[in-house]
Amino acid sequence: MSFGESIKAGFKNATKFRGVASRSEYWWFFLFTMIVAIGASLIDTAFGLDEVLGGLVSTITTIALILPRFTLLIRRFRDTGVSPLWIISALIPLSGLVSWVVNNFASLQNVVEKATGLSEEGLLALAQQLALDPAFVTSVTQLLAIFGLILAYSIFELVVTLLPTKRAKQAPVAPIVY
Repeated sequence: MSFGESIKAGFKNATKFRGVASRSEYWWFFLFTMIVAIGASLIDTAFGLDEVLGGLVSTITTIALILPRFTLLIRRFRDTGVSPLWIISALIPLSGLVSWVVNNFASLQNVVEKATGLSEEGLLALAQQLALDPAFVTSVTQLLAIFGLILAYSIFELVVTLLPTKRAKQAPVAPIVY
């Protein structure tokens, strides 16, 4: 499948959770989304929109491409013979990250307020003070564990999307001889 065909197929099948997606279809569409993301980021920066919602154009393109990429990932998992239900395992690190942010929001806000406007020496002193705080160290350790889970899932997803097709190959049809 070519680059253009995969883009067309990605949008045409954006709401199809059934079926399969070839390796080339998946990776060409992935490349397309990366190019679009870089372009959106450049537009946000050029027009000063990167301060609005983390980049207004980037946010819009991310929302527009979420469903096609998700359904394509499901179809790619199925094509490799891996159950698409494994995608649910991505919720484990995601829920951990959300929980961590909710539980540590006040502490994060406090650290940001203290750090704002500090000189380099002041930031170094604040970092040394935080390194001695057992609650802060525990919090950072939890965050590192969550990032480890995110990395593990990302590697799993990468490996699955790189696997060859597991679909049964059709036997060649013998020509009819008269």
